[in-house]
Amino acid sequence: MYSIANPINFLTSIDRFINAESSPRFFDSHFRVQMTETEDQFLIKAEIPGVEKSDISIEFNKDKTLVISVNTTQSKKYENQKILHNEFRSLSSSRQFCFSQKIEESSIRAVYEHGILTVYATKIKPVNESANGTNKIIID
Repeated sequence: MYSIANPINFLTSIDRFINAESSPRFFDSHFRVQMTETEDQFLIKAEIPGVEKSDISIEFNKDKTLVISVNTTQSKKYENQKILHNEFRSLSSSRQFCFSQKIEESSIRAVYEHGILTVYATKIKPVNESANGTNKIIID
């Protein structure tokens, strides 16, 4: 244990704790997102820099939820090199989004550019529906 009287050793021990593979991951447990809505669609933007498109998974469930998952591993080994400092981390995280309206599943599309994932989800136009789920036909 280092005393605070020696600030270099104290700061070094904090740095080792934060960068240790077994330490809790306080800082990057979730990626940041923004969800907006227009009259016709929902738009989700997720800030996920430094990952490959193949590390991202998007799933849509029939209960009007969309799940974005990211799973990366930092397993690259460097031959003849000693790592002096490493802040690269593996990331395994997911975010779930519930929509207030039904979504046309075939219209969902996603684009990943410059570290930003953008998901477009088109709303299904509401039909006159009774409380028991039966559609009412309007007579012209």
